[in-house]
Amino acid sequence: MVLALGGGTYAQPGIVERLRAFGAVVMWLDCPVDLLLARCATMNNRPLFRDEVSFRNLLAERLPFYEQADYRVPGDDDPASVVARILALPPFAKRLTSLGAGLSPQQVKR
Repeated sequence: MVLALGGGTYAQPGIVERLRAFGAVVMWLDCPVDLLLARCATMNNRPLFRDEVSFRNLLAERLPFYEQADYRVPGDDDPASVVARILALPPFAKRLTSLGAGLSPQQVKR
């Protein structure tokens, strides 16, 4: 299961520990600030996005929480490349190998 938390949720004290207690693998999709700014500027449902200065300040406040993630994945590429990076991480690569163990060569090629 993938549970995508908003940045503010993850930045709450104690949430990292709670996620790990549930056995979650915590990932940070790290994007350049300019890319994040461009994305937020086109959305009208970002209640904390007011301007570039406040955005950069908020990101700086949250950064220490994000850095506690088990894995940091660059998120500045096309979605398929980002997913490939995630699936190559140890917790997922092992599961995918196990899932593929019972497949015939014909099934794997599809």
